Amino acid sequence: MCLNHKKYNTVIQNRKVEFPKTKSGKEKVLRDALNFSFRFWIDKLQSIRREDCDKSFEEILKQALKDKGTHWTIYYRRPPGTIQEPYYEFGCCTMDGIKYFIWIQVRPDLAEKLIKKYKLVIFDYYVY
Repeated sequence: MCLNHKKYNTVIQNRKVEFPKTKSGKEKVLRDALNFSFRFWIDKLQSIRREDCDKSFEEILKQALKDKGTHWTIYYRRPPGTIQEPYYEFGCCTMDGIKYFIWIQVRPDLAEKLIKKYKLVIFDYYVY
């Protein structure tokens, strides 16, 4: 059953967008997101907390595309209890050995252009 969120005065709290299945599609989406980003960083996890990383975007992207277990994500974030504007977060995490993370934050209007351009599937999560 699908509820009309406008009828019930709900707010999209979170939105997950499905990444393309192909390596070339993943690379194109991540590169375009980086071009539209207002904030971007890379970090790594080799113990219990994340640390700064001295590797470049190109190095991590190359490793992410090579590793079979890389986790690819696009989320709409609406930080609760803050004045921060909503944004989309594009990124990935390698799963072999040291875990490297790419974090790319993009304004909703620009992210939605990418979603349309690549015909990505959206899954919304509502707060009632």
